[in-house]
Amino acid sequence: MTLRIRKNKSVGKNAIIECDKRQIATKKIAIKCGFEYQGPEVFKFNN
Repeated sequence: MTLRIRKNKSVGKNAIIECDKRQIATKKIAIKCGFEYQGPEVFKFNN
């Protein structure tokens, strides 16, 4: 999942990933990589 998050981040602004809300580690990694929580299981990258 970490690789997928980083790959989506490289796409640039407005990249969106879906995460299983039960996976706390995935949520932390997404936020650490610059994604912002946008609602149930969706994170959007804000560049």
